[in-house]
Amino acid sequence: MGFRQNPVSYSLVAVSLALYGVSLALPTAVCGDLKSYRGYEVLEIGLFGLLTLDPRWFANIGYGVMVVSALRISSDKAWIATFWAVILATPTLFIPFLGCAAMDHPEWSEALGPGAYFWIAAIWVAALAVLIRPSYLPE
Repeated sequence: MGFRQNPVSYSLVAVSLALYGVSLALPTAVCGDLKSYRGYEVLEIGLFGLLTLDPRWFANIGYGVMVVSALRISSDKAWIATFWAVILATPTLFIPFLGCAAMDHPEWSEALGPGAYFWIAAIWVAALAVLIRPSYLPE
């Protein structure tokens, strides 16, 4: 018995990447003027969130680390990235975020569009892929 990658982890990474891609294309933030912004627009505007100390944008960096880590057999940093990405992304369900652009300045979102749920699901699925990635399987 050897130490190999769990094939389910690869499938979960593929599902996670698909969810993330869908999240970028769908409306994610609904704003005061009832205009909605797609995920890729919120990702761009989200950089303003760093200026206001809203750390959720960093969940995207953690997501990238999780995806790469889930495809590798051993990575000590995977647990750290997984923990922080999940902790930073999940509050989006309860706390408004800077995802709306009014003229030159960002505004807080008033509601979530379906893209936000796909984004959070992508992070949780990637976290699951990291959790099950190493396993002892017969060679």
